[in-house]
Amino acid sequence: MLCRDFPSMADAVAQSVRGLDHVLEVAAGTGLVTQHAAKDARSYRATDASESMLKILRARTSGLSGL
Repeated sequence: MLCRDFPSMADAVAQSVRGLDHVLEVAAGTGLVTQHAAKDARSYRATDASESMLKILRARTSGLSGL
């Protein structure tokens, strides 16, 4: 179900942060949402308790500015 609805959910998150000065994403996991939403906010911070998840997130979002 997530795969089918993911594009519309990611678009909704991106629209909700568009133009905001500061965004904090908690429990960002591997950055699936982060990679879509971070480009629409001026400053975006993504956190997760798992270092292995953050390693994937960093690789996935390495080209984004403001992250």
